[in-house]
Amino acid sequence: MTVTMESYSLKDGEAIKKGSYSVDPQKVPIRKWGKSQSFKRKSLLKISKKVTQKWSDAAIREFLQATDT
Repeated sequence: MTVTMESYSLKDGEAIKKGSYSVDPQKVPIRKWGKSQSFKRKSLLKISKKVTQKWSDAAIREFLQATDT
């Protein structure tokens, strides 16, 4: 859900938009995922989808090899 607040001013009997402020959806931090397996699965699928869309196969392999300890 995204919340947008808009401000208006009255001038000569008309409402004139002065500005707006949008509050983007907040992400749930990992520490608050709880014990729900379905919630964890859904969140991990979203993360993996974003990574595979933004990174190339070579970049993913390089990152995994660099962090492999």
